[in-house]
Amino acid sequence: MRLLIDASTATAALTANAPVAKISDLSGADGCAEQSRGIFIFAGTDAADETINYQVTGYFELQNGVSGEAATFLPIPIAAGVATLGTLTVGAAGLGFATAASLIADTVTETLTSIRATPMSPADNTVAYLEVDLSGLVAIQIETDLGTAAAASVAFQPDDSHVMP
Repeated sequence: MRLLIDASTATAALTANAPVAKISDLSGADGCAEQSRGIFIFAGTDAADETINYQVTGYFELQNGVSGEAATFLPIPIAAGVATLGTLTVGAAGLGFATAASLIADTVTETLTSIRATPMSPADNTVAYLEVDLSGLVAIQIETDLGTAAAASVAFQPDDSHVMP
């Protein structure tokens, strides 16, 4: 599994579930151990109750059968929705978040309703996350844009510790 993270701070709306096939080796992707599940945690700056829009796309590799030619990577929409910031701060720089002062989302609202994505959304100023089934994918891409938050960031944690419902 190779991971692609594309965290955009653009204020323009995401192109809703309109990914295109890629013909490349995806060699620019960050390395990630082979996993069948992953957890995305959203954070941002500004204030509690601000929003970040997200979209997750997975890529299957299609072999073209011709030696020496690049493979084609077929995209599938996995998740789309809104993460709402709570009052809990990240507290330490790094971990994939923009700043230590970033607020962690306490609500994740999934609007695509894919069987590959399950939001865990306590809405009580604790950590909300999006659990994603990564099985069979060679790459995953997450895109964000700003709803009402000033900045957005996403942390990814591979997780095979439990089974999705």
